[in-house]
Amino acid sequence: MIKLKDILNEYGFGGKMPHIPGAGMFDDYHQLSPAYMDKFIKNYKKLNNKNLVKKSGSDIYGFRKGEREAHWKFDDNYKLHFDINKSKVLGLINFYNSHKKNHPWG
Repeated sequence: MIKLKDILNEYGFGGKMPHIPGAGMFDDYHQLSPAYMDKFIKNYKKLNNKNLVKKSGSDIYGFRKGEREAHWKFDDNYKLHFDINKSKVLGLINFYNSHKKNHPWG
């Protein structure tokens, strides 16, 4: 069986994945009604008062102040894209109190 580490070594990456800007930033998405988006944004900002929400064109992004990469993105197809466990993300909408502890975006 060929391992990814061996392939990366063969091509001169020393067994480490090369950094490709913007690639795989968001691994998963969930179809989300815009009605729930306001509640999600409110609770996202409650997690950490330094979390920022910015709009770029028709997309909405969630950032921690001073960071260049977004935690999540809501696009014009009503898809909420994110890079952490789905239950942690969607738990912010209706179950904030039980999901706020040790939240990666907090």
